[in-house]
Amino acid sequence: MMQSVRIVCKWASCLLLLYHTLCFGTSIVIVVSATGDYVVVATDSRNAALGKALPNDDACKVIALDDTLFLNSGTVVIGAIRGKLWDSLSEARKVYRMARTRDAERMSIDWGNRAMSWFYTQSRADIESITDPDGGLVTGGFINFDSQKRPVIFSQQVFFISSSRQLSRKPWVVEQGKIGVSGVGTDLVKEFEKAETVRARNAYGTLGLHKVTTDLAYDIQFAPKAVQFVIDNVEGKDKEFVHGPIDVVVLQRFVGVGWIRRKQNCYAMDVNPAKKKPTPKTR
Repeated sequence: MMQSVRIVCKWASCLLLLYHTLCFGTSIVIVVSATGDYVVVATDSRNAALGKALPNDDACKVIALDDTLFLNSGTVVIGAIRGKLWDSLSEARKVYRMARTRDAERMSIDWGNRAMSWFYTQSRADIESITDPDGGLVTGGFINFDSQKRPVIFSQQVFFISSSRQLSRKPWVVEQGKIGVSGVGTDLVKEFEKAETVRARNAYGTLGLHKVTTDLAYDIQFAPKAVQFVIDNVEGKDKEFVHGPIDVVVLQRFVGVGWIRRKQNCYAMDVNPAKKKPTPKTR
């Protein structure tokens, strides 16, 4: 039922070759309703690296572009010694403003083109220092409703394949009635969804079981609980890359973007941030 991508920045080494580098290990959970009425997104807040500073929890991993959402994970801000700064969110805002239509797939591809163009100018050593073990560099995706009012979640994943010394990319799509996961803890989200272990059932608390993608009020609780389950149970090096607080946002057909909870600093990252966000309609 889940679709996922895992991006982890090897930040200890990337600081040797790059400066002002910000990396997200990330736990992003996306729930798309079975009827196509809404999409719920929950994200953690960990900045795994920011210059020479210690990790912090101010990351804005999902932003609003009017009635479109953009999410990102991986190495999302890079100030290279050779070349100009690259910023995933800035590129997303540029793509959105320049788009003739608000087609999520087309915007995702345009964003991917910009990412690929920037990475092409960097050295192999610099790129390798910020890839995950599978060669992952960065993921960026747009979420909105198409002309038929169907939810569209379309992302581009950019990779560097060391053996061939080539950049590549592939799409990542979350379909209607599915759960998508970006970042670490994919298996943990699956464990939480199935609720077959004691710790998973305990994590549900008073929330009922097995109603995901069928009820907005339920999914608004499910998505952040799934992210929290990752934060609480991820092990090893990955534990450095996920941490609260958890941001939660809903995109509803005919309603738009509604923030359930969000760090205040992230509103400035939006395109045309509204003074008051619409409250999601759960009935």
